[in-house]
Amino acid sequence: MAVNLNSIVTQLLTPDVIAQIASFLGIDKSAAQKAAGATIPTILASVSDLVGTPAGANQLSKLLSQQQGGSPIDLLRNNGAQSLAQTGSNMLSGLFGGRTMDTMGQAIGRFAGTGEAGASRCSPWSAHLCWARSASSNATPG
Repeated sequence: MAVNLNSIVTQLLTPDVIAQIASFLGIDKSAAQKAAGATIPTILASVSDLVGTPAGANQLSKLLSQQQGGSPIDLLRNNGAQSLAQTGSNMLSGLFGGRTMDTMGQAIGRFAGTGEAGASRCSPWSAHLCWARSASSNATPG
């Protein structure tokens, strides 16, 4: 059976997680929901392109092996909002480069109405959800 990682990760966007993202970014909850909801499939599509090469697949595998799994609220509680945002930003820049991240931020910001800065700051959070969920899936047999 095929796994829909987009659906799995999007389910992690509980009202508590959205409220945390919105609070950290200083935007309203509906804008945070819209930005995060657009960011996750964008990141996953970009990852899909990346892993089309052996070097890209190796790069992603290395990144996932370094991630801690867990629920988004536990990750927030244990690491803090600023730490999660910085780690997510570093991961995304390492995988895609700054120019790609800027382009993503512009497109998602226009879509969500958060402006480029809001979307760019939402992307690292969304990336952390993707990686944490993927790391948990990789660690669990089945």
